[in-house]
Amino acid sequence: MARRGNGEGTICQRKDGRWCAAVYVLTPGGGEKRAFVYGRTRDEARDKLIELQEKRRRNIPAVQRSLKLGDYLDYWLAQVVHPAVRRTTYSKYEVMVRLYLKPGLGRKPLGRVRVADVQAFLNGQLRAGHSVGTVHVMRMVLGAAFTRAMREELVFMNPARLATLPPIPAARNRPWSADEARRFLTGARNDPLYPAFLLLLLYGLRRGEVLGLSWDDVDLADDVLRVGWQI
Repeated sequence: MARRGNGEGTICQRKDGRWCAAVYVLTPGGGEKRAFVYGRTRDEARDKLIELQEKRRRNIPAVQRSLKLGDYLDYWLAQVVHPAVRRTTYSKYEVMVRLYLKPGLGRKPLGRVRVADVQAFLNGQLRAGHSVGTVHVMRMVLGAAFTRAMREELVFMNPARLATLPPIPAARNRPWSADEARRFLTGARNDPLYPAFLLLLLYGLRRGEVLGLSWDDVDLADDVLRVGWQI
């Protein structure tokens, strides 16, 4: 008799008359564990087994009543965010999760986080003195994680999207005048980053574009500077 694979599962009847189905499921951490479901009839247990098998086939972690939001955020960062975004974006998400979301909400079961919980957390961050813009980023990151959890059928609502925050104040940036720019360059002439400051002011390049330049991007014969990538 051929050995049954981990994803196929088994069904048996317990001494108390209930039926039990067991199958290996995926965990949020990327591993697998043996999960058990129960039913009053064999068909009921089989239907629950099929549901778990389908989630495994689609690479969706199985629902765990004890799964904490903090554990899911760790899985989301490692398995969903990190492979798909730039390093700077990942770093911003990781900081929000590590410094704010996990300490504030991480111990709550994923499926039991309600709008009121998120609203109380956000209000507390504002009272703690964080800027409205920073708290908006917290909500955005949390909302993105819950959106993924909904796609994986771990939750059925996104409490972060339903929480409210005051609008971000409009930024009022006043650019330097030509005289101010000249005075800055005069003062920074001996700084090792003076060439970078010069490129930023003269050509309006982004910091990442300036720092990504190499001598291969400079054609002194034709006075051409090619900006092809950024870091």
